[in-house]
Amino acid sequence: MTAIMLDAREAYFRQCAEQNFERASTYMERHFGFQDVEFADDTNLIQTHLPSLRVLTRCYLREARYYGFSVNNDPREGKFYILAFHPDMPNVVVKDLDGRPFPVVQEANTLGLVYGRENTAAQTLFRERIGTMQSSMNQYKLVWQCTLPVNEKTLKMNALVWNKGRWSLHLFPMTKTLRRSIDAAQARFLRRILKVPAAYISRVSHKEIRRRCSTFRFSTFIFRAQLRWLGHILRTPADDPLRRVLFEPHSPLRPARPPSMFRREQRQRVGRPPRDWAQSLFHEIYQLTQTSRTDLERIAQDRRLFHSLVERLCALFDRT
Repeated sequence: MTAIMLDAREAYFRQCAEQNFERASTYMERHFGFQDVEFADDTNLIQTHLPSLRVLTRCYLREARYYGFSVNNDPREGKFYILAFHPDMPNVVVKDLDGRPFPVVQEANTLGLVYGRENTAAQTLFRERIGTMQSSMNQYKLVWQCTLPVNEKTLKMNALVWNKGRWSLHLFPMTKTLRRSIDAAQARFLRRILKVPAAYISRVSHKEIRRRCSTFRFSTFIFRAQLRWLGHILRTPADDPLRRVLFEPHSPLRPARPPSMFRREQRQRVGRPPRDWAQSLFHEIYQLTQTSRTDLERIAQDRRLFHSLVERLCALFDRT
């Protein structure tokens, strides 16, 4: 898919220049460094300019035909669609090479995440993953009933259950509600392994359950993944797309606020601003070790030193 996109870029930029919207067609690359994301068999075209999206789609499909690929545009079983976020553009029409329009949806699942859910995306995703892990616990119930030592059962639970639910959870800011929900699910799983009833019956706390199983909380595992991902981003150059999405260029790690493409005042959302992933991590790190974002960026350049800091932060985080 990446090879097809690289072949399509030359024709795309040429056609946009011919139609006099070259600047609008490069908006995503100028501000974020990318306009498409390819992973395995998933291809995502990201645009804020509808004519540019139509040109990019045609160029991409035309190049795909050279490799023997065709688009399945059946609204019942096809997996090609347009996810429209802009409320001022109700008539979003993008057609394939045969003139058939792609279906327009308000919500889509790609790259392991559901887009279009706005403010409830994290809560919904966490509930779905907890349900997936609960199904895995039921699937391997004979493992929890066997005579293996508790530590081995815990390791198998982390491998067979947690690894099915952890995908992409570290990409969301951890609120207290999400932290409680994921840790409560882990406590239920560990109590099932230990055959200990709920706390209000057994008077055994979640902390004691985790101590008996010699494991960290699920939220600590997520926190560790967030810190490692943050360290990777802090080591990237200033023009890297990952860094530009999170931070303003040439600033002391201030959150990115992209300008409006349409040169109009952006509507200010009433209430508290949305929770920022990187800024919430900086706040948590400062609360635990009094490490400023400037010092954290300096430490992140040394991978070994940063990983030792990560383990220290996780040990402190697990006690809170």
